[in-house]
Amino acid sequence: GVSPTPIPLLTPTPWPLVRINAHALNVRAGAGLDYAIIGFASQEQRYQLIGRGRDGRWLRIDFSGLEAWVSVAWVEIGR
Repeated sequence: GVSPTPIPLLTPTPWPLVRINAHALNVRAGAGLDYAIIGFASQEQRYQLIGRGRDGRWLRIDFSGLEAWVSVAWVEIGR
């Protein structure tokens, strides 16, 4: 029998990290000021970016295993 050629797995491009620029930043349950504050992020902390809001003003991050949102105004995207 002919063995099938293995298909290479696509390596997903890792999302960049989000670095907190504010002294203390509210981390919210959704993309907007109307959503509940679920925690706080401190300056220089880094979180994995996992998504963006539709208007680009909010970023979804992995907040210690929780899906959470921060305002783009107070963070820097990079490594």
